[in-house]
Amino acid sequence: MKWSGKIGFAEDTDESAPSVFAERIVERSYYGDVLEFGRQMQGSDQVNEDIQLGNQLSVVADPFASANLYNLRYATFMGQRWKVSAVKVQLPRLVLTLGGSGMETRRNLDTKLREVLRQATGKENLYFQPPAGYKLKYPCIVYSESRRQNRHANNGVYAQHLFYTVTVIDSDPDSKLKVAVSVLPKCAYDRSFVSDNLYHTTFTIYQ
Repeated sequence: MKWSGKIGFAEDTDESAPSVFAERIVERSYYGDVLEFGRQMQGSDQVNEDIQLGNQLSVVADPFASANLYNLRYATFMGQRWKVSAVKVQLPRLVLTLGGSGMETRRNLDTKLREVLRQATGKENLYFQPPAGYKLKYPCIVYSESRRQNRHANNGVYAQHLFYTVTVIDSDPDSKLKVAVSVLPKCAYDRSFVSDNLYHTTFTIYQ
């Protein structure tokens, strides 16, 4: 399947309003091939299922694209702007992986939290936005999406950064699990409280 469209490159970034970041974007026209196009449901033992997007473009590069790999932000595909989540150099082409969806971001966080749980407790009691009344096993981590921060270009949103509220629940006030979560990258402590004789420690993690 052939592809032709625009690729956006960032020139600079300004904060036009609190938590609203606008990059000055230059768009250039390119052509190439669609290597992969699909949508896959990924089931698991979690409360929610994941959606995985798999779109790849093989783009014929010019000197500008080759010199600005780190400024490459998005590509147009099927009438939409798609965030470029990875670039592989195969000169004279660039292979662009599109998507970088919120589900992909959450899946990465889920993997990190699950690993922390295994190392600290030997268990995998991890819950994403469990419904009311859902029976939890302790110690555990409960996390949920709290907000999204948009990145704008040319009067549109091409990328979002997600913030998650992550709560460690343990019967031990000196929880090893709490300490392990607190040192994760882009993690900030929020508050602690006791409920039903269990110690709750809440963090915000930015992805």
